[in-house]
Amino acid sequence: MGKRNGQETGFQGRLLRSLAGSAMVLVAVAILPLAALICAGVDMGRDYMAATAKLRRFVRSTFPHPAPVTGCQG
Repeated sequence: MGKRNGQETGFQGRLLRSLAGSAMVLVAVAILPLAALICAGVDMGRDYMAATAKLRRFVRSTFPHPAPVTGCQG
């Protein structure tokens, strides 16, 4: 777990030198912004649905539906 010839040895050294290790680090770093984007999308969707329901209740209470038309008008 020390240095040999100026290079790290052990797990961290292998991780720094290997392509698989760098890919693992990139994926780990990319997961955080992806999770944040997904959470933000879910929150925005819930806010939109809540605002739409509130607006729908307001419109229905302010402008009631007209009575249904029965029979022929003429």
